[in-house]
Amino acid sequence: EAPSLARSGALPVVRLTVTVADAPNRITSDTRGAYVDGQQGVTANLDQNGNLTFASSGIQADPTKRKLVFDYSVKLTSTSLTLTQDQSRMNGFTIHTIGNAICTGTNPCGLGIQSLAPGQTACYSLPTAWSDTITQFRAEFNTAVNASAAYATVTRTDNGTGKRSWTVTSADCNGNTARNHVAAVTTFYLANGKAPAGYGFIGLYSMPISMTLTEN
Repeated sequence: EAPSLARSGALPVVRLTVTVADAPNRITSDTRGAYVDGQQGVTANLDQNGNLTFASSGIQADPTKRKLVFDYSVKLTSTSLTLTQDQSRMNGFTIHTIGNAICTGTNPCGLGIQSLAPGQTACYSLPTAWSDTITQFRAEFNTAVNASAAYATVTRTDNGTGKRSWTVTSADCNGNTARNHVAAVTTFYLANGKAPAGYGFIGLYSMPISMTLTEN
């Protein structure tokens, strides 16, 4: 997993409310409304490196904490493993962006999400994951992980309320429709970051996700 891109100066941290769109997406909410930073176990912010951090942990000890739903029903590659998410085992989830995935004159390297101008779009790697107490299950929108996977699209939209807002989707930001919503799914042990025997890279899945981030 690539590190966040270095910056000459830290950006101001932006606390967020995250709205996760449901069907027909396949990474969806727990149907309990928006996720608010600092409430119900949720961390949601744009950090000083300009990346999204959206997470919850310790869910098994406190069922009032928030969850996400991962639907593995659309497998794009042939594997012998059938993967499903058992909500009762879920102990945490994490979604974050990593730097700028593609660097051009209009999409410069190191551009933090909170630095996007109104209407500006940029490409980001988007690792998503959920975990039980032993294993992490990742669905990564990152062409560097697998050439058939999408890079996520982040667009500053604003919402007419005087607050900044951004959309994050798994539609490939390069406009490669064959990669839209394609995630590379892998598993790792939490204790040592190594792949369980016979697992590791599981395959490619269609796992659309769409989120709206609004500053608090």
